[in-house]
Amino acid sequence: MAGEKYENKISILPADRRKRIMQFIEQNESAQIKELALKIEVSEATIRRDLEYLSSEKLIKRTHGGAVIRSPSTSYEPLVLINQQ
Repeated sequence: MAGEKYENKISILPADRRKRIMQFIEQNESAQIKELALKIEVSEATIRRDLEYLSSEKLIKRTHGGAVIRSPSTSYEPLVLINQQ
């Protein structure tokens, strides 16, 4: 059966699972769904849902088959030139 692979695993809370996903992506700068599912021991569908959530929170950027860390926004302040005469 499809669920047998994860039958004996202790389930973790979604917030804890997402924290582990973020830590992995931050350390590696990217991650594939399959590697996250194996590392965290949950289904690929669960990883997809978590990645969608993290993407909606603007913490990661989704890619085909995985995710990458979102570049930190840089503060941009336009220079104002004052003409002094």
